[in-house]
Amino acid sequence: MMEYSALNQARCNVSGLRIRRSLLAWALVGTAVLSGCNKTYSDVLASVADKLDRGAYSGACTEGEDYLRGKPDGSGRLAWALAKACAQTGDADQTISYIGQAIRAHAASGVDAMNEPLLEPLHTDPRFVALAAGTDASVPPLPGTVQRAAAPSVSAAIGEGGVEARAGDVSVKLPN
Repeated sequence: MMEYSALNQARCNVSGLRIRRSLLAWALVGTAVLSGCNKTYSDVLASVADKLDRGAYSGACTEGEDYLRGKPDGSGRLAWALAKACAQTGDADQTISYIGQAIRAHAASGVDAMNEPLLEPLHTDPRFVALAAGTDASVPPLPGTVQRAAAPSVSAAIGEGGVEARAGDVSVKLPN
């Protein structure tokens, strides 16, 4: 009788261990779902856009950056949204990076960057001016466009009166 009881106890212990492992596995799956691990690009983009609309810029940055961690943003749409959010949080370096990604992916243009009110805090940053003016060498031209040599009169400068960018006979001045 003693032998049967010991065997039965061992079976109960093994069975209990299996149940605990199963519960732990389900708990981990539940945590992953609740933390957003299964969110799609469209879900994150919509959520970040909603946060931008509500003025929750820090939350938009956090959510978008967490999603993009280790993933490329091929369309550049999330990078463009993150550029606007990060500009409002004061993170100029990250904003410039996201603007560059968005322009390289053709999700935005230099004109879009200059016209976006949320990017106004960067209008005096020389890196922003170079991206917006199209003089940043890291931003490739649109597909199918004719390549021309850069005009020797391409420049961007920041003065007391504001930012001035010139390319050939075209000049743009943004007051402070």
